[in-house]
Amino acid sequence: MKKIQILTVSEKYKENLNYSSLMVKNHSMGKYLKQYLELKVHHLFKNIAESNEIIVIPDFSRDAVISSVEKNDKLFNYMRPTVTMEDGKYIVHCYPGIDYVFHYFCILKSYFEIINKKVNINYRLPKSEECFKTLEESNLKELPKVKTVILGYVDPIGNLNYDWEGEGVFKWKKFDTRSGKSTLLLGCEHTYWGDISGYLVSELASMGVDTVIYVGKLGGLKSVFIPNESIATGNVSIIPNIGTIKWDNIFSSDDSPYIYEGVHVTLPSVLQETENWLEFINREGNYDFVDPEIGHMARAANKLNIQFSFLHIISDNLELRHEENLSNERREDIRVKRKKLLEEIQSILYQKL
Repeated sequence: MKKIQILTVSEKYKENLNYSSLMVKNHSMGKYLKQYLELKVHHLFKNIAESNEIIVIPDFSRDAVISSVEKNDKLFNYMRPTVTMEDGKYIVHCYPGIDYVFHYFCILKSYFEIINKKVNINYRLPKSEECFKTLEESNLKELPKVKTVILGYVDPIGNLNYDWEGEGVFKWKKFDTRSGKSTLLLGCEHTYWGDISGYLVSELASMGVDTVIYVGKLGGLKSVFIPNESIATGNVSIIPNIGTIKWDNIFSSDDSPYIYEGVHVTLPSVLQETENWLEFINREGNYDFVDPEIGHMARAANKLNIQFSFLHIISDNLELRHEENLSNERREDIRVKRKKLLEEIQSILYQKL
């Protein structure tokens, strides 16, 4: 199947990619923001001089300096931007994605603003060809032929008594659901933040996949959502300056007491989740959830006429500043609560697929 060039985002979409000092002064995480940023900033930048320059580029490289903040106890989604130095300039190698490059740029800008250090930071956005090329050069093409793929938070799902397969950044387990449909749990060592996820869905569709399920985490936009106690699903996502994306939700009729069904907003960076932004979207309409991927994945699935649905743990709440948020999600009590929700997600998947 031919790749879809409609995934190339327009210049209008790129108007969303603006850094603002409100990301620090007005962020919905409040006092927890600094702790969140410290979990993301490469260790080489902790003592950088103001005379140095940083540029974030779309170039996936594991030959550069790997950050000491990478989580070495995770199987998937642990690879973070790496750094090299060239003529006194720090080069940040970010996996190619428009939203991801912008997001990491915002992380660095916000971090240095919080610690009151003036460092010159720039970035270069990738072209769609760069995003597709990096995926095509991976071991994704080695996947076994299946119709259904479950992406995202897959390592705790399955309880399958055999090892992950795959020599490369993608690893998988193949199994048959209750209905006898061949299904793949697909994990990835690097992130596919934001628009990268749309390219991934496009690649899977070109390989004959007709159903993509995304299991992950997202932010709740209403006070009713208590972090790590509920599951989100839905069939609508708003992508600013692109439009409203709708799809048929496989899980819309599920009667699990943990599930909330609502309207989703796709936002390029967590740093854009300020109190001002929350007030604005509350004036604009009735929205429930936010994350960087869901709209892009659904958009790609619609264009290629395949099914898409999501089941996400509600990990934080933007309207109320709960103690449980993105800065401390590796706490043991939070892990226990998420394990319970993932068991519920697994049960739902086996019933529906």
